[in-house]
Amino acid sequence: MKAARVRQAPPRVRIFEPHAHMYARTTNDYEAMARAGIEVIVEPAFWLGETRRHAGSFLDYFSHLTNYENARAAKYGIKQFVTLAMNPKESNDRALADAVIAELPRFLEHERVVAVGEIGFDRISPEEEDSMVRQIEMARRVGLPLLIHSPHVDKPRGIRKNLDILKRLGFPMERTLMDHNTEETTDARGGRVGGPHGLPDHEALAGADGEHHRRPRVGPDDGEQRRGLGAFGPAHGAAHDRGVAVARRAREADPPARVG
Repeated sequence: MKAARVRQAPPRVRIFEPHAHMYARTTNDYEAMARAGIEVIVEPAFWLGETRRHAGSFLDYFSHLTNYENARAAKYGIKQFVTLAMNPKESNDRALADAVIAELPRFLEHERVVAVGEIGFDRISPEEEDSMVRQIEMARRVGLPLLIHSPHVDKPRGIRKNLDILKRLGFPMERTLMDHNTEETTDARGGRVGGPHGLPDHEALAGADGEHHRRPRVGPDDGEQRRGLGAFGPAHGAAHDRGVAVARRAREADPPARVG
């Protein structure tokens, strides 16, 4: 069925959603995002809610994100990009992780892929660290940035371990975005994982998923080139609805509001 065209008023602020798991959303959600003024989204590959048992399930999912999901977003005037990786949660099955990581390089060649991710930690296990290290080296080889997942449990320890691994491997911090930050980890990151010339880490999804009620203002304005809005990860239920509401408020503000 052909989607109806969504008329958008000229935006006062341009809105980029850096972390939206739209695989879990309906076309009504795309329409709501378009009406709120969200122009571009990045969809990271991650766990789908049920642990997968076969490598082929991941490969079909990667193809879905880069092809069908891109076409679905385009019907509502939204440009969609993706990050792909073997996620930390399912990396605890080492044989499964080995099989998926072996196939990953050919998917990273797709023109819509803008980073390797989400990688990082869930349980903060040795298996997750091994998967993370291998994919960091893969990102270095193919010349892509990283999207790193911070765990929802014991988050400060997970953030510190993520940073230690990046430093040990010498991966450029200006090509790294750490997601799911809250007020207890923003200071641990020194306020800015990427540094003054890095990715807009002050938009690094404080408030995504289960933390959607926690939206601390993180860091000062860094000038026109770094202004933007992360609507805090439209992924599940209220996180999506509140993210869209944040986008509407920012778009309608006069002068344009900085949301953080």
